[in-house]
Amino acid sequence: MNDRTSGDHNEVYRRVPDEDRARCDLVMKGGITSGVVYPSAVLRLAKKRRFRCIGGASAGAIAAAAAAAAEYGRADGGGFARFERMQEDLDRQGFLMGLFQPTPQARPIFEMLLLTKRLRDQKRQNGEERRSPHPARRLFTEVRKSGIDSVCAACPGQGYTRGRRCGARMGALVSLAVVVPSAALFTMAVANELSWLPLLLGLSLCGVFLVSFAYLGGIVGTLLACLRHVHDDEGTSLFGLCTGSIDDGSRHDQVPLTEWMHEGLQEMAGLPYDRPLTVGMLHARGIHFKVVTSDLNVRQPRAVPEEELDGTLKKDRSFVFEENEMRRLFPESVVRFLVSVAPPHESAALPPGYHVFPMDEHMPVLVAMRMSLSFPVLLCAVPLYTVEESGELRRHWFSDGGIGINFPIHFFDSWFPRFPTFGINLREKAPRAKEGYHAPGDDVSLPEPRDGHSSSPTFREITDMKDFLWAVFELAQSFRDDSQAALPGYRERVAQVYLEKHEGGLNLDMNVETIDKLVEKGDTAARLFLERFDFPQHRWVRTVLLMSRMEIELGRLCKSFTTNGLRQALHDLLEQEQEAYRSDKPWYGSVSPAEDEWFHHAKARMDALVDLMARWSELQETWQKHHPTDEFFFAERKLSPAGKLRFTPEV
Repeated sequence: MNDRTSGDHNEVYRRVPDEDRARCDLVMKGGITSGVVYPSAVLRLAKKRRFRCIGGASAGAIAAAAAAAAEYGRADGGGFARFERMQEDLDRQGFLMGLFQPTPQARPIFEMLLLTKRLRDQKRQNGEERRSPHPARRLFTEVRKSGIDSVCAACPGQGYTRGRRCGARMGALVSLAVVVPSAALFTMAVANELSWLPLLLGLSLCGVFLVSFAYLGGIVGTLLACLRHVHDDEGTSLFGLCTGSIDDGSRHDQVPLTEWMHEGLQEMAGLPYDRPLTVGMLHARGIHFKVVTSDLNVRQPRAVPEEELDGTLKKDRSFVFEENEMRRLFPESVVRFLVSVAPPHESAALPPGYHVFPMDEHMPVLVAMRMSLSFPVLLCAVPLYTVEESGELRRHWFSDGGIGINFPIHFFDSWFPRFPTFGINLREKAPRAKEGYHAPGDDVSLPEPRDGHSSSPTFREITDMKDFLWAVFELAQSFRDDSQAALPGYRERVAQVYLEKHEGGLNLDMNVETIDKLVEKGDTAARLFLERFDFPQHRWVRTVLLMSRMEIELGRLCKSFTTNGLRQALHDLLEQEQEAYRSDKPWYGSVSPAEDEWFHHAKARMDALVDLMARWSELQETWQKHHPTDEFFFAERKLSPAGKLRFTPEV
């Protein structure tokens, strides 16, 4: 591409107007390699829209970080053009696999897991009706072909040698206990005399058993050593096979995931390698970036970064990091930056190498992304610490955001939006899909608000224990996300992308054809947003939902209290609160009685709410005179499925 062509191409992104009608938010679901869907969707949207708020979980956090960096670099015209080069990287055969590089200690178990995955995929491709070799014999053959034995031999530690010795001893015991006596008994039974030929045959079998058991013992011993490494009481393995960063086991021909993302984010943002893009820099340009991570020690998901009610970034300085642990997960320049911006701890003198973690405007986008992308076991968890009152450091393990919230479609939500928040949801394609325009028979669909059936759950057979356990996991993980995405006011802004079993997920070794299909699905999702999404209708649906739920909740209050009764109950509550404060037992959230002005305004606002309810009741009584069967006004429209207004934790 020559300079002039490149400039014209960049101009496509730069000339998108910076105004509400051309803005959008975007939220993307997690799914490991399923994230290949997202770049093409982001690029098509970027030619018509500017991104204001961008978020996701797990693999969706990668795309969100890249989109935020490209939006930051849109001003110079190069951000999304550089994004296109990242997509070209993903399209290359084997590149995706190369991003996941296990540590030397974990490499054998990583290779064995890949081998098991390939065997299962081959079985599915060949069909259940075809008779296949016994699983144990097939696995032995594939292990021999795959060269895992040589991988194990090169693995650091004594697991391979010890395994060989144990395997040889086991082979000898089996031979002496089974093979030789069996050969002798067989000869005596047939020939009624002791013959040397079967004994020689038995001794030969002993040799075969010794070699075979030693061969497998070396592999098993190494894998057990790897499991001990991952199942580490001290957490030195960071509970994962791949750090995502450069270490002694990294390939020379390709950088691993985190290093590749750091280079890409810096290039898209137009920043030098050693000046990490931060969430504060994004905020300064009106770009809000948010992802989900999971604090396993407290069993809760957490949004990073967090914002105040006015949209400014919170200054959370409750966490601490250790330099050397961060160096295992992030490039050196990022760790140096974290150290340079770390303020002193407010209440404790930290040990050498420990610093306050900048969970505020100084948080690098790369770090937030990596905290969300820590798929259990595959990618190492991120350790942070809190300082207890005693001064003790407690380690918190932050793992994949998709564990608790895999599709945070509630991000950036508002009752009456200024511009749309698009969502891309990834779902498994059912073997037999029902017919219909928006049914799972299509690879990508964007429902209409009235199409309640289009977001109904996909039925999947449960035929064995594996299916049963996976269904339990999916229900626990995705129920809230999927249920919310199916509601009117949500479903018409969520593109449903259906994936085959061999597409995305843990399929690290997808071929180019499969990757191209995923890229096409992402492009289709964005095209549906641009061509079919009806923003005025979406706003209308949200208005009807809001008014109907307020009408129902206020109506219930009116049934519980008369207008004057509710007014008096609220006034009494204010007086009781003041009395509690005077008796040195203030209620939670209470205000000092000395602040007379506050109580005066509080009473006025409560009276205004009661007057509004009274006015709504009068309007409904007038309506019911002519429509006696209508209990409500807005709520009679009965949008399905019905939702509720309720208090939920902020995540």
